[in-house]
Amino acid sequence: MKIRNGFVSNSSTTSFCIMGEWVSEPEGCDDFWDLCEDNGLECHSPEGYRGYAVGLSFDEMGDDETKAQFVNRVRNLIFKVTGEYVDPGIIEEAYYA
Repeated sequence: MKIRNGFVSNSSTTSFCIMGEWVSEPEGCDDFWDLCEDNGLECHSPEGYRGYAVGLSFDEMGDDETKAQFVNRVRNLIFKVTGEYVDPGIIEEAYYA
């Protein structure tokens, strides 16, 4: 029997870690994914989950930006897309694609 140590190249999982919030698609929005991208947000919709994980990756945080400023920027971007103020937090998920 062989035991493989290391990366499995045929893995079908997807993962992400963002500062953001789970949101529902706004009423009357035809393509929420594009709306998020047009406003500079990442949008993740894992199968089996209700809603979308919307936010920014931590590599989008500016070198001179504090965590509070980053969270506020994410909050404002999500507001532009959904019309609702949220309290962003860290979302980390891994799921089978």
